Amino acid sequence: MKIYCTLIILFIYINVFSSNKQVMVSNVKEFFEALDNNTEIIVKCKVLDFTLENLEKELNIENFYEHWTDDEPYKLIPKSYFLASGIVLNGYENLIIRSVEHTDIISNNDFDNILSFKNCKEIILEGFSIFHTLPTCNGAVLSVLLSNNISINNCHLNGSGGIGATLIGTNNVKFNNVEIFNNVFYAIYTVNSTKIKFKDCDIYENHDWGESVIYSDISDLLFQNCRIENNQSKNLIYSFLGMPLYVNFKNCDIEENAFNFDLQSYIDNRTNEKSKKGKRKTILKLFMGFLQEELGSDHDNRNNEFVSFFTKDYKIKYENQTGLSDFLSFYYGLKKKEVQINNFNLIDDDKVIVNRGTKNQEIWDFYFNSKNKVKEIKVKFTFANKM
Repeated sequence: MKIYCTLIILFIYINVFSSNKQVMVSNVKEFFEALDNNTEIIVKCKVLDFTLENLEKELNIENFYEHWTDDEPYKLIPKSYFLASGIVLNGYENLIIRSVEHTDIISNNDFDNILSFKNCKEIILEGFSIFHTLPTCNGAVLSVLLSNNISINNCHLNGSGGIGATLIGTNNVKFNNVEIFNNVFYAIYTVNSTKIKFKDCDIYENHDWGESVIYSDISDLLFQNCRIENNQSKNLIYSFLGMPLYVNFKNCDIEENAFNFDLQSYIDNRTNEKSKKGKRKTILKLFMGFLQEELGSDHDNRNNEFVSFFTKDYKIKYENQTGLSDFLSFYYGLKKKEVQINNFNLIDDDKVIVNRGTKNQEIWDFYFNSKNKVKEIKVKFTFANKM
């Protein structure tokens, strides 16, 4: 039965990708003109320059910042690209991007990300070196956001920047024969992601500005036949919650790093939370922890993390109000009013008591779907009534 199912999946995969139209490109403008669903893009040039100024010139688009001062979140259009602290490819399906000569994808914007995939599925990226031209930058290299079924093959993610691979709200992402090195914060940053696999990858010579080589919160990661060597961080793995439960290693070489890591001890002491209640409490604890942190700051760096907790058709209902709102609008409203959460308490796996002050207590009821995504929040004595 398993063999039969595997053959069916292979047959579908071959037929889907074999039906792609193939486009050869030799420069940045041709690359973006070729972007489409059911397409294989073959890159023949040695360099694609994704520096902000070059993209604005070649594509006639402007950079924007999705910030809490905006009245509404930016409305994303499927099958589109835009500049938001780096180029973002949004809503593409069944797209292969392959290099003939191991093309360099570069940027000299030290605080911008180089390449992000968002709301995409069935994507293959193969044969590229992606890096900032300036050393020790803060921008990320490759980001996969709110996307499914992504393969990164034979690539070099040379940070010269903040994070090599960022994965938020993703499912079934595979890194095959990928080198991740020279990143100052994390080699890998992953939140609320499942079925993430690194196979035959080299993770080396990353720096110590962050807490660890790998940042992981409620994410399912497998490292197989990987080499993790000569990294300067004080930890291999770090979690906001202090419990990276779902990171596994098989046949990996982890040596000559600044941290001490006993693989067998890690395996023996790891306790994966298997119960639905336990997982949901962990999800709520992380969600509320992020929210408390962001409301107390002057930035909004976790928008993608927040969205990853919800279903696509989620609702937020306010007591004594008929209107519904999406979370980012709700969140921006709190930011504008400089609302802060003093503390919160989890009640079981679906209820949170939120305190904005000793006399301002609220109850947030969370409703989950079968995949532990939040489909609805009911807010009683809501902040919105005071806005």
